Order: sequence, then C-alpha cells, then structure tokens
Amino acid sequence: MIPIRGRRARRARAYGPSLGPALHKGRKIPRDRAERLPGVGRVTTPDSHVGDVLADVTQRRGKVLGMESDSGRTVVKARVPEAELYKYAAALRAMTQGRAHHSRELVAYEAVPDAVAKRIIGEVSKAS
Repeated sequence: MIPIRGRRARRARAYGPSLGPALHKGRKIPRDRAERLPGVGRVTTPDSHVGDVLADVTQRRGKVLGMESDSGRTVVKARVPEAELYKYAAALRAMTQGRAHHSRELVAYEAVPDAVAKRIIGEVSKAS
C-alpha cells in the first residue's frame, strides 16, 4: 500500500476508516448537499395536509426528523438532498392549495446512495 501524504492524509484521518481505503484506490465518492427544510428544518402546513407533505418528503429521499402540532398547523422537520428540492415550492403549493410554506438551509454534505451515484457517474461519463 502506498502511503498517503499531505492533504489526502489529513482527509483520510479526518473521515476515518470508511473513506481511507477509497482515497487509496483513488475512487471518487459523489456527495449531495443535504438541505434542512426550512430555516431550522421546518415545513409549516395545515393539519389536513400533513400526510401529503410527509409522503412527498420521503419520496424525495428525505428524512423526517420530527413533527410539532400547534393550533391547526403542523411543523414538519425534515432533511432532504438539495437535488431533490427542484421546484419544491411549486409542488408544496399545489399539494396544499397554497396554505403551506417552507425555507431551507445547507446542513451538510452526505454520500449519495449507490443507485443515484451510478446514474450520476454514467451521465458525467457520457457528457465527456
């Protein structure tokens, strides 16, 4: 095994044993921006549309972190990859008749699932 020096060595130590072997092999790991919905991770929706919002979040590879109910409205906390949030405002407006709102912020970068990574790598290799 060839020793890794410099920036790659620091990265291998920081990410631990899971990323170290990939760096040795020179394998690229696609990453997604994980967005938190909204500001502090919330979508505010009327109680009658909570099921639709939850189904949409999970369909978009999201992780529901929790829910809070307050006077006829429910706040859904979730984490969703940014790539899946394209046209989310329009979809949310359509499914709730314009009565829900959201915002988002960058939380972290996370590894892309293998199936999505293969699709991304295939698209990039076709383009080049």
